[in-house]
Amino acid sequence: PALAEGIEQRGRAISGLPAKCLVIVDDGGPLSLDGFACDLRIVAVDREIVAIGLPDGRWLGPVAAARAAESVAGLLSAFAHRRQNTETIRRLRDLPAKLLDEMIAATGLPPTTAPAMRPAPRRAGSVLSAHGEAALIGLPFGRADADTLQRLGEAALRARVADIRLSPWRGLAVSGMEPAAVAPLLAVAGALGLIVDPDDPRLSIEACAGKPACLRANSNAMADAAALAETAAPLLATGANIHVSGCVKSCAHPGSSDITLVGREGGYDVIVAGTTRDEPVATLDLPAILARLRPGQDLFTRLSGRGTLGPQV
Repeated sequence: PALAEGIEQRGRAISGLPAKCLVIVDDGGPLSLDGFACDLRIVAVDREIVAIGLPDGRWLGPVAAARAAESVAGLLSAFAHRRQNTETIRRLRDLPAKLLDEMIAATGLPPTTAPAMRPAPRRAGSVLSAHGEAALIGLPFGRADADTLQRLGEAALRARVADIRLSPWRGLAVSGMEPAAVAPLLAVAGALGLIVDPDDPRLSIEACAGKPACLRANSNAMADAAALAETAAPLLATGANIHVSGCVKSCAHPGSSDITLVGREGGYDVIVAGTTRDEPVATLDLPAILARLRPGQDLFTRLSGRGTLGPQV
């Protein structure tokens, strides 16, 4: 937390950064954050030592954790300077290779090898953290109503939970309780309709608020995502992912997905292996989409061997 806070404090003082600029700080443990796109990625590679990852796959370091915030601030300042007077450079990945090379050279940081690959993290259920056993509770498509949260909070109080934080997977990380209290708390969360199984198909779907919460939406993205999770569970179990967007703005997930659905006049534009702004292969209503995602149908067959496309850095 101290490193993340130091980076945030320095970053807020840098003028010229884009409105959306993300630096990921990853402690190198089992709950890997490799699946999230970002501008800079800070990963612990040894005790109090980190490496800094760039969008083009290069890594810089090793850097002492005590100096990492300063190094990151230097990179962000150089990025802000080099994107002045242009609207085309919105993220670090948009920086031309020559400018990126100049930016790296100015920091004086040496190149280093990429951190070791880690298995995909367990996004829900019981997990081991640096502070003992904890519970990851997913909120379906990142949302829950006040009554559900109230009842979960009451269960957490009964479990004498010490800490509740937002998790990176649109849910809650609950820690600081006796190991025996974890399973009962997860049972309460599951009964409330929250996600406690790491294989829950809802974890493989991104959905915006949709109608009626958003005036721009052309579809009820949340309800349709729930129907998709149920019907497309066999496909999602192969590693595929789905993005349901009420409009072309792509608020829930700006990157590429195996299937992207964009709300249009009561139905959806269906985009395979792309974003909301790519060319659709068809425009279908929800029942037709559900039918074609079942085993043996064309969309299932086309995607079941592909697996997830991975993050767009």
